Amino acid sequence: MFSTLSRRWFHLLTALLIAFVDIAPSSATSNPNQFSVALQADCLGCTLSEQFPALHSQLQGEVEWKTRTHQFGKQILVGLEATLDSTNIQPPLGLKPLEQQAWMSMAQRDQMHLFLPPTYNGITVVEQGKVRVEVQPLRAQSAKAERQGKVLVYKNAYPNTDSLQVVKQGQSEEFLYLHNSTSPTIFDYKVKVSQGVKIRSVAGSIAFVDSRGQGVRIERPWLVDSAGKRSETAVHWQILEGGKRLRLVVMPLGLRYPLVVDPSWTITGSMSTERYLHTATLLPNSKVLVAGGGTQSGSGISNSAELYDPQTGTWSSTGSLNIARYQHTATLLPNGKVLVAGGVGTEFTNGTNTLNNVELYDISTGTWTVTNSMSAKRYLHTATLLPNGKVLIAGGGVVGTSSITALSSADLYDPQTNTWSNTGSMKGARTNHTATLLSNGKVLVAGGIDGISLSTAELYNPQTASWTTTGSMNMERYSYTATLLSNGKVLVAGEGGSNGSAELFDPQTDTWSMTGFMNKARSSHTATLLANGKVLIAGGISSSGYLSSAELYDLQSGTWSITDSLNTPRSWHTATLLPDGKVLVTGGQYIPNQIFNVLNSAEVYNSAATSLGFYPISACRIVDTRNTASSNLPIGSPVTYTVNQGGATFDYSSQGGSASGCGIPTDAKAVFFNFVAVNAAGSGHLQAWPFGTFIPTASVLNYANAPGLNIANGIVLPVCDPSAATCTKDLNLQANQSTIKLVVDVVGYFK
Repeated sequence: MFSTLSRRWFHLLTALLIAFVDIAPSSATSNPNQFSVALQADCLGCTLSEQFPALHSQLQGEVEWKTRTHQFGKQILVGLEATLDSTNIQPPLGLKPLEQQAWMSMAQRDQMHLFLPPTYNGITVVEQGKVRVEVQPLRAQSAKAERQGKVLVYKNAYPNTDSLQVVKQGQSEEFLYLHNSTSPTIFDYKVKVSQGVKIRSVAGSIAFVDSRGQGVRIERPWLVDSAGKRSETAVHWQILEGGKRLRLVVMPLGLRYPLVVDPSWTITGSMSTERYLHTATLLPNSKVLVAGGGTQSGSGISNSAELYDPQTGTWSSTGSLNIARYQHTATLLPNGKVLVAGGVGTEFTNGTNTLNNVELYDISTGTWTVTNSMSAKRYLHTATLLPNGKVLIAGGGVVGTSSITALSSADLYDPQTNTWSNTGSMKGARTNHTATLLSNGKVLVAGGIDGISLSTAELYNPQTASWTTTGSMNMERYSYTATLLSNGKVLVAGEGGSNGSAELFDPQTDTWSMTGFMNKARSSHTATLLANGKVLIAGGISSSGYLSSAELYDLQSGTWSITDSLNTPRSWHTATLLPDGKVLVTGGQYIPNQIFNVLNSAEVYNSAATSLGFYPISACRIVDTRNTASSNLPIGSPVTYTVNQGGATFDYSSQGGSASGCGIPTDAKAVFFNFVAVNAAGSGHLQAWPFGTFIPTASVLNYANAPGLNIANGIVLPVCDPSAATCTKDLNLQANQSTIKLVVDVVGYFK
């Protein structure tokens, strides 16, 4: 269920409809019109747009097709060609001038070529870099290509089935139009790939990638029936005969014909810079900021930063750090800025290249500003956002000329005053450890290295600014992960010996207990709490080498299960939970055949909530405080609202919402909310979480006081018990720092 990212704007796309003709080289000037392509007789794309209004924009091609001839040796390619170049592509909206320049530079660097045959049963060729894929449909008919404006149509590609080909920036989409129940529901394809290319099932898509994760993919298919019902579960790909054959399976049970099925080709996405031991931070606008990291070229350390937009699946450059660094920390502050602290730089000062330098990223300008430094230089430390908005920096190490010194000191950063203060020292020095904010407001620091690996743990109390020892882990651990679970316990996993051990910390008793063993021992991996309450472990290093495997921890059973693997083995990468419940994995490094590789590739994991299928609905209001007696959401106190207690027709009018319900079924597993802050009294942030679980440390919306200013953000929340049969949990909301009038709409659900 991992998916290599599509950059739908991140390359030049050439699409060519071809026919191979064996002729002598002297015949290269053959009349292009010898290639018989039917011009528009009727507009099938128009028909589909009328029958399926939701597909109208997707059925609009962006490329004009032109008849051309091309000579390759003794063969002439005669057909239709269309090219996207810098004169007819535009950068995404919202980029700043410098970001637009960087976008155009990157867009002109990458290319994908698509070759479509003159008859549907011919061979389609897709190329990107050194990755070449040949696909030929089996049992297809010799339907000729028809040019209908910017759409290519193969009528009767199969019995009672048409194919429409639409070329857009970054992808080529095929729409299979199944007329009725006599249309085929199984589509087989013969596949041939270039040397070294791997074929993998990734999040329901089919990826064709080289050793660095670059290449092309056929995206996860979906279909729409004539009633407008969209489904990703009624159609899927299968890999057969070890990748020599692909099968597209349609399961029309309960659907109304005609159907439109959409598989599409895209280029795999990547960051502009390879990096490992970097940081990735989810911003209030739902984009992900990636900064710094170790590289494979130049000085070996990067100062570059870039943004991933999950709405478009695209990357764009942003302002660079003032100082190149890796092994640093990045923390999203309540004011929406990102605090980057410490790490290792390129220059040695007083015998060390460890940094105490600190920078702030401003999302509104896309720039970095150097701010006050920490009291100590440190790397591989921890940074924890506390409930009071301050940031706790703890431990870390200092690289010397011949040794590494672990630290016990700790600093507090106050974003209100932009100042640092000492907050006592830990009971023991440590680096490469973990720090976890507990539901009681304390911070659990555990493990790490101080000459030897450690099992000790201690607690920081923000109320008293003091450190106290707590129970030690059962195993010594470093380069491991610690994850706060929805039941308030902390799961630690990895680097606890060669047996893949994991254990749980219970803050109620301050004790540790062993839990299920991972299927593969690993370190330097990532751990992500998913919307369904499970924990995703991905990649890392084992005694046998670098890992692409991934597994899920189920807190209900205390067991691990294998899930789909990464495309590329990687360690020291990042994993970020996105607002839609997916997980973005970026960068990392691995060493195949004794060759050091730093990765710029990125992948996306579809969590259980999204893999069930997303069902969009017209925005439906469940909360509007303007229509209630209280009017404003109070400061610092959670308010509970009903989401689906009474099913699809629940009356939300007592909450200021719709009186006739929003159509959320009782078996939904997660809900997509849109929060809007209206007329805030001042600057502040909103927290949202399912009733009965622990309040998160991150905000879902940052707001400010300005006349007429309304600020919105969307996020997926599992307002349902993953182990329950029905979705009956409520939604907790809490305003912080200033009051707001709040509007909450539901725009979709997962089931």
